[in-house]
Order: sequence, then C-alpha cells, then structure tokens
Amino acid sequence: MNERIEHYFNRQLPPTEQEQFEKELLHNPQLAEEVALYLSVKEALRAEILAERHAEWQQLAPPPARSQHPGRVVPLRPWYYSAAAVLVLAIGLVWFWLSSLTPDVHQMADAYVEENLASLSVPMDTEMDSLTSAIHSYNDGDYATARAKGQAILQKNASNADALNLLGVIALRQKEYEQAITYFHRLAAIPDLTANPGTFYEALAYIQRGQPSDLAKAKQLLQTVIAQDMDGAAEAKKWLAEMEDN
Repeated sequence: MNERIEHYFNRQLPPTEQEQFEKELLHNPQLAEEVALYLSVKEALRAEILAERHAEWQQLAPPPARSQHPGRVVPLRPWYYSAAAVLVLAIGLVWFWLSSLTPDVHQMADAYVEENLASLSVPMDTEMDSLTSAIHSYNDGDYATARAKGQAILQKNASNADALNLLGVIALRQKEYEQAITYFHRLAAIPDLTANPGTFYEALAYIQRGQPSDLAKAKQLLQTVIAQDMDGAAEAKKWLAEMEDN
C-alpha cells in the first residue's frame, strides 16, 4: 500500500505535498484505485472492530424486555452496512473527481510525455558539447546533472532554445509545472526558429498541472498552435477536440 495515501489521510504530508497528491488524484486512475482499496480495507477493519465491540456490548447488556408484539421480528442492522455506504460514497467521489477535469485529455497528455519526452534527441547542428552532455544526462535519467548543465548554458546565453527546451522538459517530468511553464513560454517567444514546440509544450504543462483555470489557458494555446500551424499542431487538434467534447 502506498505510504503516501496513509500519510495523506492522516494529514502527515506537508501542505505542498497534500496539494500535489490531490492534483494527481484528479487524473491518475491507478492512484484512484489505490485510494479506493485503501478506503475499503480501512472501513472493513473499522467495521470488524465495531462488530466485535457490539458483540461485547450485547453480552454485557441486560436481557431485552419482552416484546409487546411477539409475532414481530425486528432485525438488527449490522455496523458494516454503514461502512459499506461510506466505501461506495468514497469510490464515487474518486471517480467524480477524475471525470470533472476531462480525464481523457489528461491521459492523452500523460501518454504524449511518456512516448515523446522520455528521451530527447541531440541537435545535429550543435557545436556545444555541454548541451550534448546535458541531453545525454537527461536520457540516462540523471535529471539533476542535466538541469545543472542546462542552467550553466543559459547563464551564457539566456536565449538558447535547446537549453530552454531541456530545462522545461525536466521540470515537466518532475511535476514542477510552474518552472516548466516559464521555460516553455520563454522558448515560444524566441523568433525565427526552424522548429519551436514552446507554445504546444506550455499548453501541455497547463493540462498536466490541472488547476481550475489551466484548461482554459491550455485551450487558448492549442488554438494558437493550430491557427499558426506550429509544432504539435496534429496533437493539438486531437486534444482540443476532446476538450470541446467535454
């Protein structure tokens, strides 16, 4: 069982991690299933304890008074009925949260990140060994080293598109969405690039962050990508169609 779930419901996570957990719950079906399982186990244990205590109370209690209606049987309602109701409600809430922010769009964005940003290609025309090394560090999963090398490149050239893209992708992969949005916005502002996914990636970051106003911002950016036929236009059309359907 994921310890984060236990710590979340016990309010043992720092405020920022509590907030991050709730955001993940909105568009992570696997986490939602784990939460539902956690609640079911917890409520089952609680129901069992209550049932045991109820049995103990019955043994200690005085005999009930003779019924005035001997022909009527009044059934007992077990404590686990209440626990089951709580479980059903919890599962319903989890899936309501998942459906409230167009989960299909989130899933499409997550799939895009896994399929297209798990590794980055090295620019063919680059003469910057530090950039090549930074990208290799990223592809090896050493995000800390890749970030440090990318930041060193930006210190020398604040408009280095490849470094901005690399740092934005690192932030995106580590769920540091504020930083990702900033880097991608800077990338999108660089003119005259042969390829510039900045606007599309900025929309992607907004979708993954999932705050109340983020989908509206992402929608505007996707519309710009499509209207200007930018990098990512094909995906933007699919995502925008899904958002409009929901």
